[in-house]
Amino acid sequence: MNPSRASGSLPAAFGHRHILPLLISLTRRRERLDLSIIFSERRTDLISDGVELVVRIGELENDADLVARKLGEQRLVICCAPSYLKKREAPRVKEDLLQHEPSKRVR
Repeated sequence: MNPSRASGSLPAAFGHRHILPLLISLTRRRERLDLSIIFSERRTDLISDGVELVVRIGELENDADLVARKLGEQRLVICCAPSYLKKREAPRVKEDLLQHEPSKRVR
């Protein structure tokens, strides 16, 4: 690994919101640093995609080939328009969501 080069993959929304500002600041301080970052919801394979670091959101997996560290917690918020609830009963527990239309992710 070239010490002035790093590659990684991050979930798009999380990466753009939380990590990109830090990377911009870092590259301004370290002008010779060459970053190759993939912002994608696709599950990255470190070997075939040739990346050194992957950030994933969700449960940590038991994979003997990887070293994983929990970085923090992220809260999921489910929202809908008032007009949607005029047509359907509001969910009371998470299982009620199965009876509702799938939502679109807002970025």
